[in-house]
Amino acid sequence: MRSQADAARVLADVAREALRDVVREALRDQWRDQVRCINQLSGNLPIGLADVDDCDVNAEPVALEISQARIRLAEIERAMRKLDGGSDAA
Repeated sequence: MRSQADAARVLADVAREALRDVVREALRDQWRDQVRCINQLSGNLPIGLADVDDCDVNAEPVALEISQARIRLAEIERAMRKLDGGSDAA
């Protein structure tokens, strides 16, 4: 009986680690997507304040989207640290 319990425990540990790997990779994919999004949005902002009046791009919505993407990025990073057994404190 003891060997069955040990085998079940080992299998549970293996399954838990496999699930952790799947979640970790999904978080990495989301992290990369958010970084890509921030980079693309940043390219839509006027270069300097002097350019804002001469530019057709309304910087406020773009800046808001960048802020939201950065918040999502921080949430993803927090989840990654928590998954790796680190602190959840930001």
